[in-house]
Amino acid sequence: MHRAAQKQTGFTIVELLIVIVVIGILAAITIVAYNGIQNRAKNSAALSAVNQTYKKVVSYAVVNNDNYPLALSAVGISDNDSTNYQYSVNNSSLPRTYCVTVTVGNVSYFQNNSTQTTPAPGGCPGHGQNGIAAITNLSLNPSASGSSSEIGEWSSRYAMARTWITGASDGPIPALTTYGRWTQGTAATGGGRGVDHRGNLDLTNPQVDATWPVTVGVPISVSTYLRSTIANSTARIDYRISDGSSTWLTATLACPSTNYSGTGTWIRLICTITPSATGYIQFSTRFDQSVTWTTGATLDVTGLMIVNSSNVPNYADGNSTNWIWNGSANSSTSTGPPL
Repeated sequence: MHRAAQKQTGFTIVELLIVIVVIGILAAITIVAYNGIQNRAKNSAALSAVNQTYKKVVSYAVVNNDNYPLALSAVGISDNDSTNYQYSVNNSSLPRTYCVTVTVGNVSYFQNNSTQTTPAPGGCPGHGQNGIAAITNLSLNPSASGSSSEIGEWSSRYAMARTWITGASDGPIPALTTYGRWTQGTAATGGGRGVDHRGNLDLTNPQVDATWPVTVGVPISVSTYLRSTIANSTARIDYRISDGSSTWLTATLACPSTNYSGTGTWIRLICTITPSATGYIQFSTRFDQSVTWTTGATLDVTGLMIVNSSNVPNYADGNSTNWIWNGSANSSTSTGPPL
């Protein structure tokens, strides 16, 4: 007697693959749709917050002699878990101006009473936007030009005279068309050629001229562009920390050197340190070499950027897009979003 063969039931591998692919497609569609809903919600929330802020700021000015509030807290507006406000105001100029940036998640809208009177995507100059915080370039004279106390006469010890090149077309990046130039007088061999960067010029007591505060364990990054007519040398950034008076808390330390092989070529030096002492940093950008610096040899410096971060951003100052000077142009710190 023979038993009838039993029929096996179930899914084939091909059928399972088809099901998996369909589930994947449906999941992708759902994620895209969800992200779209989230983004529309963020846009709507940011727009609504900008409009609300506009109404409250204008209403405040109506009853306060056309002066805008010095802070948004004066009109009952503050950050919450989902919304961040940034506000700038100038009541000393005529017409008086204000600008507000509202960020919800990674979406920012801004509005002001001068150039953008309706909400627009992005942020006010000097503000962070789209979830990325603003940063500050602590350099007071980032182009290393003009008669500024931030740039010391370090190279004068090696018979180098200082001049400033303005409106040049050969800066390292389009935003930098001005730079400082040091020119060798009498030919000399030995000793590095470089530039001191510091807060105020005091040649009789250079220990008190550092201006940028540092804290133990908190990184600080320094970068600058330089070039020379002398080839086959090395370039580096040196630094040391003082207590703000006549005492050095560290010896002179050096960041890694960079080979400089071509004359007339701009290079960017970058130095990120984590200070071992709380105080004030002074640093120098310099070339070190044993070749002779002939009469007329030049050293150009520009693009100085100092940030309280271990991340080195692209160069920016108050002349850059969406950046502002925090004081006089080209002689103060500057703030804006990373570029």
